[in-house]
Amino acid sequence: MKEKIIDNIRENGLLENCRGLVLCISGGSDSMSLLHFFLENKGLYGIPFVVAHVNHGLRAESEDEEKYLKEFCDTRKVPIEILHADISGTKPKGKSTEEYAREVRYDFFNNIRDKYGYTHIATAHNADDNTETMLLNIIRGCGIGGLCGIPVKRKDGIIRPLLRCSKKEIYEYCKKNDIVFFTDKTNFENVYTRNIIRNEIIPVIEKINPSFNDSAARLSASASTDDEFLEKLIDVEMEKLSSLTQNSELPLSYFRELHESLLFRVIRRYFFVNSPKIVLTKKQTDDIIYLIKNSDISKRIVLGNIEIRRGYDSLRIIPSDTVSGGIYPAELLLGENPLGKIGRIILSEVTVSAENRKNCIMAVFPLVVRSRQTGDRIKLPNRPEKTLKKLFIDDKIPLELRDSTPVVTCGDEVVWVSGYGSAEKFRPETGSKAICLEFEPF
Repeated sequence: MKEKIIDNIRENGLLENCRGLVLCISGGSDSMSLLHFFLENKGLYGIPFVVAHVNHGLRAESEDEEKYLKEFCDTRKVPIEILHADISGTKPKGKSTEEYAREVRYDFFNNIRDKYGYTHIATAHNADDNTETMLLNIIRGCGIGGLCGIPVKRKDGIIRPLLRCSKKEIYEYCKKNDIVFFTDKTNFENVYTRNIIRNEIIPVIEKINPSFNDSAARLSASASTDDEFLEKLIDVEMEKLSSLTQNSELPLSYFRELHESLLFRVIRRYFFVNSPKIVLTKKQTDDIIYLIKNSDISKRIVLGNIEIRRGYDSLRIIPSDTVSGGIYPAELLLGENPLGKIGRIILSEVTVSAENRKNCIMAVFPLVVRSRQTGDRIKLPNRPEKTLKKLFIDDKIPLELRDSTPVVTCGDEVVWVSGYGSAEKFRPETGSKAICLEFEPF
């Protein structure tokens, strides 16, 4: 097993640029084997290390394990850091004990690394753990990333030196080297899904294929190679998408040229990087792909503080706090008239010129500003009369902007629409006195 660990460290560069190592030691056979390996091979690597142990306070044996480990390290002059974690008392609602305990452990390990100024954290995950993780991911529903299992090293400096070693090999290593370890009896209780996989499902599979662990390792390695290649392609595609994106509008033409596999990954990467750190579920990703592939501009997807909508030729990313619910009808007066979050509309008396004529009206007060309503129509100069709905559709006005486009009426008639100007009937002649309207969005 020693040779397997050494080969794993060398072939995967686990200790490259390592200035110190945090060894995560629970007291079980795996972690005690990890500690023994680095104690016995200090001269081989010449890297300082510190032991980090978490007492979760979930089992009666926890105190004995902590006491033994502390004496073990003190005798060998190995620095040790211990965390007493009240998992049961501090676990937030809605989070599993297993998930919360993992978060507490890794926060502690990272803090110890920072305290000592070290660069790497070593956990004692083994080949059996990897197989269990792969099966767990398959049961939950996963892509290639889930088939990769547990990464042998991560970009954040977490490494797994024992990942090629089976549980059987670890037991034999402990026996050969007289390594004392503790057994967590809860591992044999089928309370957690992982324990059911370990104690019931894998033994059945091994009756069909006694070398299932090796088969799973080969699949994991193959999936990891493919996944790494795809991630490099995504890096290239993200640069392309970034150069084509304007004002949070992603061009549909770009997505239509992507292979389905890349499309799924590009979308997930884009939102993780840009919105801020949103990790899309498969369903959310599929919903976005639906928007890209279908011309349903009425559908919207809400993700945290953003909305995703389909424009005519782009995917639009809109902060939720800028999405308007429309303009409540209000009478306009000369001067500034606030329109809530949307902006303001300014009315002024002017002499009509060629420059301002488009936004001038010959109309008498009261004038009312509001959102469009069913049946609203306008006849613009040199254009046929249309409903506002048809006008906005023909001009491809984004759906989210239609209800927040100010419409000014005089009586029952639409006299002015922001962006279009005054109706032909109400547009004055140059040189006359009239009311000029100007909309300033926020």
